[in-house]
Amino acid sequence: MGQLRIRPLNKLSDDQFDVVQGIFEQAYPDWLRLSIDELDGGRGSDRIAVAGLLDEVPVGFAAVRVLPRSGWSFLRYFAITPDRRREGLGRTMWTELVDYLALNVAPRRLVWEAQLPERSQPGSPQHEARTTALAFYEAIGGEVLPVHDYVMPTTLGLPAEPMLLMALDPTSPVKDPNGLVKSLLSEHYGV
Repeated sequence: MGQLRIRPLNKLSDDQFDVVQGIFEQAYPDWLRLSIDELDGGRGSDRIAVAGLLDEVPVGFAAVRVLPRSGWSFLRYFAITPDRRREGLGRTMWTELVDYLALNVAPRRLVWEAQLPERSQPGSPQHEARTTALAFYEAIGGEVLPVHDYVMPTTLGLPAEPMLLMALDPTSPVKDPNGLVKSLLSEHYGV
């Protein structure tokens, strides 16, 4: 197995882009998914979308929005192709993504929303996916922020859904969770 590398979406071949589109569509339901074209603003943008490539074959996808005033990056999407999960690629891609962000002048401190497993039918594929994602985020060191009743804002035309808010600061625990929530709401959602 070769080394996993991060590559911006605009540097992919058409075939590679189609594979990444499939990974994205398999990982996120329609109601939670924006157009993949809206997620990458190109060089110098606050919107970064990348693929994880293993021997030039896409195995993962991530999209980040830089929150410059707060010094954080908002992880909008993160997915590994279903047929390659549980091989350690998620952890490897996470590490490579954080390094890629640092090289591209984006904060390495990440905040993200995680779907609550209990908001899906136990035993369903959605429940399994949510439980697996939460376990992954906790295994890489993500902390659930003590923010009660967080609901993803509906300003993007998506339905409101209660979520967990998680974060990972490689240097220390999150010191001001409420300030981080305010930054996320104002810098990303515009509320």
